[in-house]
Amino acid sequence: PNEIESVTTLRSLTMSDCALMGTIPAGIALLSNMRELSLYNNHLTGTVSSELALLTSLRYFHIEGNSISGELPNSICGLFDSKLESLAADCRGPNPEVECVCCTCCESPCIGVEPVSAHDLLDRSGIDIKHSYQQKALFWLENDEALQSFSDEQILQRFTLACIYFATNSVSTLYTRSAFGQRLVIPEWTKSDKWLTVANQCTWYGIKCDKNGLVSAIDLHKNGVTGAIPDDIRYLGTSLTYLDLSDNLVYNSNENLSWISALTELTYLNVFYCNFAYDGPPVYLKNLTKLTHLDISYSLFFGDIDGEVFSGMRNLEYLSMGGNSYGVNLPKEIASLPSLKTLFMEDADIKGGLDLLSNMSSIENIRFDGNADLVGSIPGSISKLKNITRFSASGCALTGTIPTTIGLLKHLQELFLLDNSLTGTIPTEIASLSELRQFHIEGNNLFGS
Repeated sequence: PNEIESVTTLRSLTMSDCALMGTIPAGIALLSNMRELSLYNNHLTGTVSSELALLTSLRYFHIEGNSISGELPNSICGLFDSKLESLAADCRGPNPEVECVCCTCCESPCIGVEPVSAHDLLDRSGIDIKHSYQQKALFWLENDEALQSFSDEQILQRFTLACIYFATNSVSTLYTRSAFGQRLVIPEWTKSDKWLTVANQCTWYGIKCDKNGLVSAIDLHKNGVTGAIPDDIRYLGTSLTYLDLSDNLVYNSNENLSWISALTELTYLNVFYCNFAYDGPPVYLKNLTKLTHLDISYSLFFGDIDGEVFSGMRNLEYLSMGGNSYGVNLPKEIASLPSLKTLFMEDADIKGGLDLLSNMSSIENIRFDGNADLVGSIPGSISKLKNITRFSASGCALTGTIPTTIGLLKHLQELFLLDNSLTGTIPTEIASLSELRQFHIEGNNLFGS
């Protein structure tokens, strides 16, 4: 029927060996997601509309075994320059019903012409099946009843998600043994609604998709994820913008974190409290120049901070790096990030002083607590932090007096400086901070009233 043009999400239409009559509706050309159109062995008549050349995602077009006539438009042949792989019509013999110079088959029916298998698709995509979790994912995919309703890219993404599931669901590591003991069976994911079902992957728990039906977000925080995030996740790199793996017992280290560098579309990455190990923040983060939110706190990123890793993150607004041991000064590349509003660097073994504060033109929230080697005085240039609402540097080794210029921070709401070695009196200028709600300076050598 002509109304079929309204089913815009349709990707596969197989109605062969039926008793269909009439012509092929030109409105089918509006189904831009169509990848398989099989109408062979019916009673269809008329000609093939050139408008069907608009189906640039079409891979299989079979109309043999009908009463269709005329010349197949050259524009249909042009689809081979897009994704078309198989084109069949009644074009056999010296006087064919359909004149077709590009058909791959003129028989009726075309025996042996089948959609590409899942294994062939993965092979063509350069994926080498080497691991047991990949084999499990491939077995599931080859038995996926909904497979032919998805585009090649979506099939690849279903495979990738299946790899993530099999690689991280009830898989033992050093850290699961520490958490659960030597039990034979590790708990499964806390939630896995619709995973590995015929349901569209966009409806699986923790998954969101963009307008093209490609995976744009994975949120599996605090979900009992174990094992290791597989390298296959890199195949989501063209569409994935949001990834939250926080608070899980997943374990990746060193080059097994290289998949991070392929997720170049990410704007949000949270691996808080994951057992990700590397010598300092991984160099793979350098490619993620679109990030606005990055949380790598309380992981296992112990060691020197390479400032160049962060230098290209000009859109970064939120950076949490606490709970790791770096043993270095705060890099100037981080202090100079133009969009940075929140910096959490507590309990991070940060050394040096606070001289770089004046570079943080957009900062609103700073947390330096628990860095025993953070020394020196609070610089008078702290007054340049015009947008600051919360400043916390308790349990450090700050000395000197509280600068009077702190009274210029008109938006300051919370100031925590307890347990340092500050001296002198409390500046009267603090009384002008009308938005100040919390002010803690106990545990210092301050005097006066």
